[in-house]
Amino acid sequence: MLPDLVPPSSVENEKLLQAVILHDTIDDTKTRAQELAERFGNVVVAVVLEVIDGKSLSKAERKRLQIKHAATICRRAKLVKLADKIANLRDIAMTPSADWSIRRQRDYFEWAMVCAGRIRPWRYFLKRRIGSAPRQGSLREFPL
Repeated sequence: MLPDLVPPSSVENEKLLQAVILHDTIDDTKTRAQELAERFGNVVVAVVLEVIDGKSLSKAERKRLQIKHAATICRRAKLVKLADKIANLRDIAMTPSADWSIRRQRDYFEWAMVCAGRIRPWRYFLKRRIGSAPRQGSLREFPL
């Protein structure tokens, strides 16, 4: 994810940018929170911990919890969450995985918008950035 994926007023924040870069590290690697804290500090780790999914849960439960918690996470975590959704949608639109059907792409898009919709006032930024879910065809037609 690039810094241009979050509102410009927030990009100067070094801790936010570090959290954006590191947000999947605990879920996707063997890195522990303590290791990140030693290298990047407690603020960055706190944000990362707010946005991790917890891979021990089912996919459906992780998605449900993301929607539930989106409104209650800290401001930095909300920005990381939005940047992640935009980056994922951009990837799906530009280079969808061969095993992702149009239906699966649309389902992800709709879920991401519901999740982002819980993040006020940032949902308006995402809505302007992405628009609405495609009715047919791929997500390529959307300006991500």
